Amino acid sequence: MGKVDLHMHTRYSDGQSTVEELLQAAKEHGLEAIAITDHDTAEGSREARDLAPQYGLELIPAIELTCYWEGYSGHGGGPDIDLLGYFIDLDSPLLAEIEERLHEHARERAKICCEILKRMGYELSLEDVLTSNPNYPAVLAFLDVFVRLGLTSAEEAGPIIERAYYSSGRSRLSIQNAIKLVHELGGVAVLAHPTIIHRDMDSEPLSERGLIELKQVGLDGIEIYHHRLRSQHRQHFSMLAKMANLAISGGSDEHRKPERFQRFASQPVTTEMLEELRSRRPDH
Repeated sequence: MGKVDLHMHTRYSDGQSTVEELLQAAKEHGLEAIAITDHDTAEGSREARDLAPQYGLELIPAIELTCYWEGYSGHGGGPDIDLLGYFIDLDSPLLAEIEERLHEHARERAKICCEILKRMGYELSLEDVLTSNPNYPAVLAFLDVFVRLGLTSAEEAGPIIERAYYSSGRSRLSIQNAIKLVHELGGVAVLAHPTIIHRDMDSEPLSERGLIELKQVGLDGIEIYHHRLRSQHRQHFSMLAKMANLAISGGSDEHRKPERFQRFASQPVTTEMLEELRSRRPDH
Protein backbone atom coordinates (compact mmCIF):
# COMPACT_ATOMS: atom_id res chain seq x y z
CA MET A 1 0.00 0.00 0.00
CA GLY A 2 1.72 3.14 -1.22
CA LYS A 3 1.69 6.60 0.30
CA VAL A 4 0.08 9.43 -1.62
CA ASP A 5 -0.66 13.11 -0.87
CA LEU A 6 -2.99 14.80 -3.35
CA HIS A 7 -3.45 18.23 -1.77
CA MET A 8 -0.66 20.75 -1.05
CA HIS A 9 0.28 24.35 -1.83
CA THR A 10 3.37 26.29 -2.84
CA ARG A 11 4.37 29.95 -3.08
CA TYR A 12 2.60 30.08 -6.42
CA SER A 13 -0.61 30.47 -4.39
CA ASP A 14 -0.84 30.75 -0.60
CA GLY A 15 1.72 28.16 0.47
CA GLN A 16 5.07 28.97 2.08
CA SER A 17 7.16 26.24 0.44
CA THR A 18 8.90 26.19 -2.89
CA VAL A 19 8.19 23.37 -5.31
CA GLU A 20 11.57 21.78 -4.64
CA GLU A 21 11.03 21.93 -0.88
CA LEU A 22 7.78 20.00 -1.28
CA LEU A 23 9.40 17.43 -3.57
CA GLN A 24 12.28 16.92 -1.15
CA ALA A 25 9.86 16.56 1.76
CA ALA A 26 7.76 14.08 -0.20
CA LYS A 27 10.84 11.95 -0.84
CA GLU A 28 11.85 12.09 2.83
CA HIS A 29 8.35 11.05 3.91
CA GLY A 30 8.40 8.07 1.56
CA LEU A 31 5.61 9.28 -0.68
CA GLU A 32 5.20 7.71 -4.10
CA ALA A 33 2.89 10.25 -5.72
CA ILE A 34 1.85 13.83 -5.02
CA ALA A 35 -0.37 16.54 -6.49
CA ILE A 36 0.50 20.21 -6.11
CA THR A 37 -2.90 21.88 -5.97
CA ASP A 38 -2.26 25.60 -5.90
CA HIS A 39 -5.29 27.85 -5.88
CA ASP A 40 -6.34 28.96 -9.37
CA THR A 41 -2.93 28.31 -10.92
CA ALA A 42 -1.06 25.27 -12.19
CA GLU A 43 2.37 26.92 -12.14
CA GLY A 44 3.47 24.72 -9.25
CA SER A 45 2.60 21.62 -11.24
CA ARG A 46 4.39 22.96 -14.31
CA GLU A 47 7.59 23.58 -12.38
CA ALA A 48 7.37 20.21 -10.64
CA ARG A 49 6.72 17.96 -13.62
CA ASP A 50 10.34 17.87 -14.81
CA LEU A 51 11.75 17.75 -11.28
CA ALA A 52 9.54 15.06 -9.75
CA PRO A 53 11.27 12.08 -11.43
CA GLN A 54 14.57 13.20 -9.89
CA TYR A 55 12.96 12.59 -6.49
CA GLY A 56 11.43 9.27 -7.50
CA LEU A 57 7.93 10.73 -7.45
CA GLU A 58 4.91 10.55 -9.71
CA LEU A 59 3.47 14.03 -10.12
CA ILE A 60 -0.27 14.25 -10.73
CA PRO A 61 -0.85 17.51 -12.66
CA ALA A 62 -3.44 19.41 -10.65
CA ILE A 63 -5.09 22.66 -9.60
CA GLU A 64 -7.58 23.83 -6.96
CA LEU A 65 -10.26 26.08 -8.46
CA THR A 66 -12.17 28.65 -6.43
CA CYS A 67 -15.86 28.39 -7.34
CA TYR A 68 -19.30 29.42 -6.21
CA TRP A 69 -22.32 27.14 -5.92
CA GLU A 70 -25.66 28.88 -6.08
CA GLY A 71 -27.60 28.12 -2.91
CA TYR A 72 -24.57 26.95 -0.93
CA SER A 73 -21.86 28.57 1.20
CA GLY A 74 -18.29 27.47 1.85
CA HIS A 75 -15.24 28.99 3.55
CA GLY A 76 -16.16 31.20 6.50
CA GLY A 77 -19.82 31.12 5.54
CA GLY A 78 -18.90 32.95 2.34
CA PRO A 79 -19.28 31.99 -1.31
CA ASP A 80 -15.93 30.25 -1.88
CA ILE A 81 -16.08 26.51 -2.52
CA ASP A 82 -13.07 24.57 -3.83
CA LEU A 83 -12.88 22.04 -6.64
CA LEU A 84 -9.76 19.95 -7.20
CA GLY A 85 -8.83 19.06 -10.76
CA TYR A 86 -6.45 16.12 -11.28
CA PHE A 87 -4.70 14.83 -14.44
CA ILE A 88 -5.29 18.13 -16.23
CA ASP A 89 -3.46 19.23 -19.38
CA LEU A 90 -0.95 21.76 -18.07
CA ASP A 91 -0.21 23.11 -21.54
CA SER A 92 -3.80 23.80 -22.55
CA PRO A 93 -4.40 27.35 -23.86
CA LEU A 94 -7.82 27.14 -22.20
CA LEU A 95 -6.19 26.58 -18.81
CA ALA A 96 -3.84 29.53 -19.35
CA GLU A 97 -6.81 31.77 -20.20
CA ILE A 98 -8.73 30.69 -17.10
CA GLU A 99 -5.68 31.19 -14.86
CA GLU A 100 -5.25 34.74 -16.15
CA ARG A 101 -8.91 35.57 -15.59
CA LEU A 102 -8.95 34.12 -12.08
CA HIS A 103 -5.76 35.97 -11.12
CA GLU A 104 -7.19 39.27 -12.37
CA HIS A 105 -10.36 38.70 -10.38
CA ALA A 106 -8.39 37.79 -7.24
CA ARG A 107 -6.73 41.21 -7.37
CA GLU A 108 -10.12 42.88 -7.82
CA ARG A 109 -11.48 41.06 -4.76
CA ALA A 110 -8.40 42.04 -2.76
CA LYS A 111 -8.92 45.69 -3.67
CA ILE A 112 -12.56 45.55 -2.57
CA CYS A 113 -11.54 43.77 0.64
CA CYS A 114 -9.08 46.59 1.41
CA GLU A 115 -11.89 49.12 0.99
CA ILE A 116 -14.15 47.13 3.32
CA LEU A 117 -11.41 46.90 5.93
CA LYS A 118 -10.72 50.64 5.71
CA ARG A 119 -14.40 51.31 6.43
CA MET A 120 -13.98 49.05 9.46
CA GLY A 121 -11.08 51.21 10.64
CA TYR A 122 -8.08 49.20 9.42
CA GLU A 123 -5.69 51.14 7.21
CA LEU A 124 -3.99 48.99 4.60
CA SER A 125 -3.56 49.16 0.84
CA LEU A 126 -3.72 46.73 -2.05
CA GLU A 127 0.03 47.29 -2.42
CA ASP A 128 0.52 46.05 1.15
CA VAL A 129 -1.35 42.86 0.31
CA LEU A 130 0.44 42.32 -3.01
CA THR A 131 3.78 42.81 -1.27
CA SER A 132 2.81 39.95 1.02
CA ASN A 133 1.61 37.71 -1.81
CA PRO A 134 1.38 38.93 -5.42
CA ASN A 135 0.29 35.50 -6.65
CA TYR A 136 -2.76 34.94 -4.44
CA PRO A 137 -3.84 38.03 -2.47
CA ALA A 138 -6.46 36.30 -0.34
CA VAL A 139 -7.13 35.57 3.34
CA LEU A 140 -3.65 34.40 4.37
CA ALA A 141 -2.01 37.37 2.65
CA PHE A 142 -4.30 39.76 4.53
CA LEU A 143 -3.51 37.96 7.78
CA ASP A 144 0.21 38.47 7.15
CA VAL A 145 -0.34 42.18 6.48
CA PHE A 146 -2.40 42.63 9.66
CA VAL A 147 0.35 41.10 11.76
CA ARG A 148 3.18 42.84 9.92
CA LEU A 149 1.56 46.28 10.26
CA GLY A 150 0.52 45.61 13.84
CA LEU A 151 -3.16 46.25 13.11
CA THR A 152 -4.28 43.48 15.48
CA SER A 153 -3.01 40.21 16.87
CA ALA A 154 -3.13 37.17 14.61
CA GLU A 155 -5.92 35.68 16.74
CA GLU A 156 -8.08 38.79 16.42
CA ALA A 157 -7.30 39.28 12.74
CA GLY A 158 -8.73 35.99 11.47
CA PRO A 159 -12.46 36.66 11.99
CA ILE A 160 -12.12 40.29 10.87
CA ILE A 161 -10.40 39.35 7.61
CA GLU A 162 -12.73 36.47 6.83
CA ARG A 163 -15.78 38.70 7.33
CA ALA A 164 -14.34 41.34 5.00
CA TYR A 165 -12.86 39.01 2.37
CA TYR A 166 -15.91 36.82 1.98
CA SER A 167 -17.99 39.99 1.55
CA SER A 168 -15.80 41.13 -1.34
CA GLY A 169 -17.61 39.18 -4.04
CA ARG A 170 -17.47 35.67 -5.37
CA SER A 171 -15.56 33.74 -7.98
CA ARG A 172 -16.57 34.16 -11.60
CA LEU A 173 -16.55 30.39 -11.95
CA SER A 174 -19.59 28.36 -10.93
CA ILE A 175 -18.88 24.87 -9.64
CA GLN A 176 -20.86 23.42 -12.53
CA ASN A 177 -18.66 25.23 -15.05
CA ALA A 178 -15.55 24.33 -13.07
CA ILE A 179 -16.41 20.62 -13.31
CA LYS A 180 -16.95 21.05 -17.04
CA LEU A 181 -13.64 22.91 -17.36
CA VAL A 182 -11.70 20.17 -15.57
CA HIS A 183 -13.18 17.60 -17.96
CA GLU A 184 -12.32 19.77 -20.97
CA LEU A 185 -8.74 19.79 -19.66
CA GLY A 186 -8.79 15.98 -19.63
CA GLY A 187 -9.03 15.85 -15.86
CA VAL A 188 -10.97 14.43 -12.95
CA ALA A 189 -13.11 16.76 -10.80
CA VAL A 190 -13.07 16.23 -7.02
CA LEU A 191 -14.95 18.26 -4.41
CA ALA A 192 -12.52 19.50 -1.75
CA HIS A 193 -13.06 19.26 2.06
CA PRO A 194 -16.88 18.95 1.94
CA THR A 195 -17.51 19.71 5.62
CA ILE A 196 -17.16 23.46 4.97
CA ILE A 197 -20.20 23.41 2.65
CA HIS A 198 -23.69 24.27 3.88
CA ARG A 199 -26.99 24.97 2.16
CA ASP A 200 -27.95 28.64 2.46
CA MET A 201 -31.69 28.22 3.06
CA ASP A 202 -31.33 26.19 6.26
CA SER A 203 -27.58 25.81 6.96
CA GLU A 204 -27.90 22.07 6.28
CA PRO A 205 -24.45 20.43 5.90
CA LEU A 206 -23.74 19.01 2.48
CA SER A 207 -26.01 16.00 2.06
CA GLU A 208 -26.89 13.34 -0.47
CA ARG A 209 -29.09 15.75 -2.42
CA GLY A 210 -26.23 18.18 -2.94
CA LEU A 211 -23.77 15.49 -4.01
CA ILE A 212 -26.30 14.00 -6.43
CA GLU A 213 -26.78 17.47 -7.92
CA LEU A 214 -23.03 17.71 -8.56
CA LYS A 215 -22.82 14.11 -9.74
CA GLN A 216 -25.43 14.91 -12.38
CA VAL A 217 -23.19 17.62 -13.81
CA GLY A 218 -20.14 15.35 -13.82
CA LEU A 219 -18.46 15.37 -10.40
CA ASP A 220 -16.01 12.45 -10.27
CA GLY A 221 -14.93 12.30 -6.65
CA ILE A 222 -14.92 13.74 -3.16
CA GLU A 223 -12.09 14.52 -0.74
CA ILE A 224 -12.62 12.47 2.41
CA TYR A 225 -9.10 12.14 3.83
CA HIS A 226 -8.53 15.73 4.93
CA HIS A 227 -7.80 17.24 8.34
CA ARG A 228 -11.15 19.05 8.38
CA LEU A 229 -13.01 15.72 8.39
CA ARG A 230 -13.24 13.84 11.67
CA SER A 231 -13.94 10.12 11.75
CA GLN A 232 -17.72 10.55 11.78
CA HIS A 233 -17.51 12.88 8.78
CA ARG A 234 -15.38 10.36 6.91
CA GLN A 235 -17.87 7.62 7.59
CA HIS A 236 -20.74 9.85 6.47
CA PHE A 237 -19.12 10.99 3.24
CA SER A 238 -17.72 7.54 2.48
CA MET A 239 -21.28 6.25 2.56
CA LEU A 240 -22.49 9.08 0.33
CA ALA A 241 -19.58 8.54 -2.08
CA LYS A 242 -20.53 4.89 -2.40
CA MET A 243 -24.18 5.77 -2.98
CA ALA A 244 -23.29 8.33 -5.64
CA ASN A 245 -20.49 6.26 -7.21
CA LEU A 246 -17.86 8.89 -6.50
CA ALA A 247 -14.15 8.20 -6.16
CA ILE A 248 -12.44 9.02 -2.85
CA SER A 249 -9.45 11.33 -2.56
CA GLY A 250 -7.45 13.10 0.10
CA GLY A 251 -4.33 14.94 1.12
CA SER A 252 -2.69 17.08 3.75
CA ASP A 253 -3.66 20.52 2.38
CA GLU A 254 -0.25 21.61 3.67
CA HIS A 255 0.55 25.32 3.33
CA ARG A 256 3.60 25.72 5.57
CA LYS A 257 7.36 25.39 5.15
CA PRO A 258 8.96 21.99 5.82
CA GLU A 259 10.31 23.01 9.23
CA ARG A 260 6.76 23.94 10.27
CA PHE A 261 4.86 21.08 8.66
CA GLN A 262 1.89 19.99 10.75
CA ARG A 263 0.02 17.79 8.29
CA PHE A 264 2.27 16.85 5.36
CA ALA A 265 1.84 13.20 4.27
CA SER A 266 -0.51 12.64 7.22
CA GLN A 267 -3.58 11.28 5.45
CA PRO A 268 -4.08 7.55 4.64
CA VAL A 269 -4.38 8.03 0.89
CA THR A 270 -3.37 4.93 -1.06
CA THR A 271 -2.21 4.12 -4.55
CA GLU A 272 -5.48 2.20 -4.96
CA MET A 273 -7.41 5.44 -4.42
CA LEU A 274 -5.14 7.17 -6.91
CA GLU A 275 -5.73 4.48 -9.52
CA GLU A 276 -9.49 4.78 -9.05
CA LEU A 277 -9.20 8.51 -9.69
CA ARG A 278 -7.05 7.85 -12.73
CA SER A 279 -9.69 5.49 -14.12
CA ARG A 280 -12.24 8.34 -14.04
CA ARG A 281 -10.40 10.41 -16.64
CA PRO A 282 -12.59 11.35 -19.63
CA ASP A 283 -10.36 9.45 -22.07
CA HIS A 284 -10.81 6.18 -20.16
